[in-house]
Amino acid sequence: SEEEAQATFARIPRGDSRATYSPEGDEVNSWYVTREWAHILRNYFVGLKRGQYVKFEAECVHVPASKEEQKIEVRIRRKGGCSEAVSCDFHMEGMSAVAGFDFELGEGRLEFDTEEAEKKLEIQINPKRPWRSVASFLVVLEQGEDDGVKFDPLDDGGTEAAILTVV
Repeated sequence: SEEEAQATFARIPRGDSRATYSPEGDEVNSWYVTREWAHILRNYFVGLKRGQYVKFEAECVHVPASKEEQKIEVRIRRKGGCSEAVSCDFHMEGMSAVAGFDFELGEGRLEFDTEEAEKKLEIQINPKRPWRSVASFLVVLEQGEDDGVKFDPLDDGGTEAAILTVV
């Protein structure tokens, strides 16, 4: 609610006051907050506007070429609260990477219990020679038939899906 938001804002520790000037030349005092508090505030207010949603920790993951098989761990997080259990389907799609050659294809379902804020998804990257051109593929989270999950409208995929690019 608006009252909760204002109460939260009032509790934020502020840094030094800095004098700034408007285009008209009037002195305007402005406060700055620490980066941590700015992040907390953004997530809090975004959660109020968007409700609960699921998103990848990052929109892109870079995996250096290796002669050895690699397993990367991708984190999927819930934002805006965890008051109910939600689930979503995931699958992988090759772009310039070839499933079975560059990476192992995977699909399945992620289920978040009540109060569970994070899931980890392990992806196998097959050996690749450093001279081979860059190859990429997508990991896609989508809503199943009866799932109540929502996705961050500001990320790749919009409200319909969450998309992670692996390069």
